[in-house]
Amino acid sequence: MQNPFLTYLQNLGRISVFGYGVTSKPLVKWLNTQGIACDIYDDKFDRANPTKLANPACKNKSRDEMRDGLNTFAPPSKFDPSTSKLEFISPGIAPHHRYFSKALHIISEYDFVDRLLDSSADSNAESSLDSGDCDLDSQSLQTKVPQTKTPQIIWISGTNGKTTTTQMLSLLLEDKGAKAGGNIGTPLIELYEEGAKIWILETSSFAMHWSKVAKPQIYILLPIREDHISWHGSFEAYIDDKLNVLVRMEAESSAILPLELQNHRFVKAFRGKAVFYAGSCDLERFLGLESESSTDSNTKSNLAESNLDSSLKSCLDSNLDSSAGSNTKLKISFGEPFLLDGLLALCAQKILCNTYDIAKLNTFHIGAHRIEEFLDSYGYIWVDDSKGTNTDATLQAIKRYEGKSLYIVLGGDDKGADCEEIFQLLQSRQNASQNTQKIEASQAHNQDNHPCQAQKQKVITHIFTIGTNEPKLLHFAQKYHIKATACENLKNAVMQIKSQIKQDSTSKDEFIGLLSPAAASLDQFASYKERGKLFKRYVLED
Repeated sequence: MQNPFLTYLQNLGRISVFGYGVTSKPLVKWLNTQGIACDIYDDKFDRANPTKLANPACKNKSRDEMRDGLNTFAPPSKFDPSTSKLEFISPGIAPHHRYFSKALHIISEYDFVDRLLDSSADSNAESSLDSGDCDLDSQSLQTKVPQTKTPQIIWISGTNGKTTTTQMLSLLLEDKGAKAGGNIGTPLIELYEEGAKIWILETSSFAMHWSKVAKPQIYILLPIREDHISWHGSFEAYIDDKLNVLVRMEAESSAILPLELQNHRFVKAFRGKAVFYAGSCDLERFLGLESESSTDSNTKSNLAESNLDSSLKSCLDSNLDSSAGSNTKLKISFGEPFLLDGLLALCAQKILCNTYDIAKLNTFHIGAHRIEEFLDSYGYIWVDDSKGTNTDATLQAIKRYEGKSLYIVLGGDDKGADCEEIFQLLQSRQNASQNTQKIEASQAHNQDNHPCQAQKQKVITHIFTIGTNEPKLLHFAQKYHIKATACENLKNAVMQIKSQIKQDSTSKDEFIGLLSPAAASLDQFASYKERGKLFKRYVLED
């Protein structure tokens, strides 16, 4: 029996597609092979331009039908909501888009594929669709009665660490037939065609905003910090979009969530099994691992002291069992922030398989542009953290190099987020260094009257700004008394750092040249990847 949703799509004949990129192109191709035409709207098209279906002959259409069976490409201004019956939206398109906000029947990639997976949609849903009630972003989609889906589906979201956690979990579950998708890996429509057994989906807040029906069996949420504020409208709306899926998830599902969100209304509405964490030590406890951090009085697990219900505490205690096996004797080879990513992946493996594999996790290699260290020809350490596109990512990178002279490149499109916390941390770091120097100088003076012989090299903090938010960065640098140089672009920033090293006489052992912009790249680059590659090129040029 043919999938009812596919039948509905074929009866529509045409679908509007908003945006034409990595998400929508595979879907358009799939729709075309089903004999379904698309009206595609994207800023890259300056006028309407029809083209033939990818494989129109497969449906044996007549000449008259073929005349209408064409994809069209047009700018967004050409979209007419009165003639469109269904609109597939690329996740990055903002809700307040000038033209697409007029659409009445928007469906996301996640909901689209969820409908295909749900081949047992009830007759009420079919009747609703056949009658022309196509408001798929609200109650009409809720009328379906999803049962067990063929694949196991895991969503991974959060502000930072999504990609690394997704890749780590994919490695851990590769022998179970797992494949990564969403923001990375395979498009969802291709996962559907391939019949992958486990879908591990890196899921953005954009995709979650547009999705009203789809839901995972396991949801992993990394810590949430300010990001994409201009897109969502507020930090509160950003949090809501990250959490609203919990309301839809089944009682048999599981979620791993930051402890600070436990009182959010969507978290309280969650019917499944929740594991909360305040840091890595809580996840280590869930796995039954011994950890120095979990026994430290200053970082002791918050789980035992929090107002969690007894069922959660029982769930945690039940995991301190023999299933950990020899894993308890192994040490995870990653430091923060990657330790948290790895522990979350292990916890998901534990929930899904009732076991976990630290040895396999330790074979994982951190991807490019995420706190990626390399040496120049003189032996100085430089760090490509171009994927640090928000404040929290940059804070983590700075903390990693405590005690080092830090020459940091900041700037780009900050998406409306508040970056002041970076300067507060840099000021605290600078003050701590100055206080340490004073103490060491005093001690040296008391010992032998030669303080200069005992003093360590001064720890330097110097910002080099680029991008559209450069004026804001320079303002905060002045406010917090952090040395800053306006560079406008990345190449100039690297040249300025190289020059400054010589002026400061900074030694190789003390120097860190860090690109962690705390901002998106699209104001000056095609992507964060291009920004990172150019950073390396400029550094390695003599």
